[in-house]
Amino acid sequence: MALMNRRGLLLSCILILTGGCAVQSPRSTTQPAAAPLAIVPLEIRYDPSLHPDELAPRDKEELLNLASEHADRKVRPWFVYVRYNKNGIFAANLYFTPDSISPRIGKGFCAHVEGWSDLLAIIREGPGQQTPRYTQVSRPEALFGNRLEVPLGDLMPFEPENHFANKPAELGDDELVAVVDLVRPVFAREGGGAIFGIETKGLEIRVFSGTSQGPLSGGGRYLDVKRKGGGGFELVDGVVGKWRS
Repeated sequence: MALMNRRGLLLSCILILTGGCAVQSPRSTTQPAAAPLAIVPLEIRYDPSLHPDELAPRDKEELLNLASEHADRKVRPWFVYVRYNKNGIFAANLYFTPDSISPRIGKGFCAHVEGWSDLLAIIREGPGQQTPRYTQVSRPEALFGNRLEVPLGDLMPFEPENHFANKPAELGDDELVAVVDLVRPVFAREGGGAIFGIETKGLEIRVFSGTSQGPLSGGGRYLDVKRKGGGGFELVDGVVGKWRS
């Protein structure tokens, strides 16, 4: 089958089998925000799937110095995720510190840049009205505190607006946490990576994991989830699909 996201990515899906599981809705995640976040210096991370070159020392110094000049902002540069850096071609995501955070869920701005000058410009200017939003869900046994830690692996933030053939799922914070808690262990067993996007599929919810560096350069897994009659969510049939773009 063919699927399309907002960038017009075409996906092909191959089904593989895995066991099912279920989860009950957790206690409310809309708890009072934690204490003010401690200021931490900008970190630079690299996407392991495309093996980007490490930034040159002078570029890294320029980036860190510029970010430190804006460290007093309420929403400040948090970390840069370099997606590609080879042969003069540079692409990265810049994540700003969360402007909304509770023990289970954090939300903030992230910018996709396709050039070095674009990255420097968004650090200077800060996020704007058109800057995408991200969401990050903590593990139930490792809640968010008042010191930011740059996430790794399946804890990477995702954009709720990411979708393919269907509309983005409209979930409250408690529902979003319940869905992520359900699918994250299954994706981990299947090598699916971090959550990429969540969309509606009729009466069901389809959750995608994996990465996409741009058109024709993404892939991962997906799972279908449904609501339980007594509350909470469960997997539809325990089938994990593969998507490629």
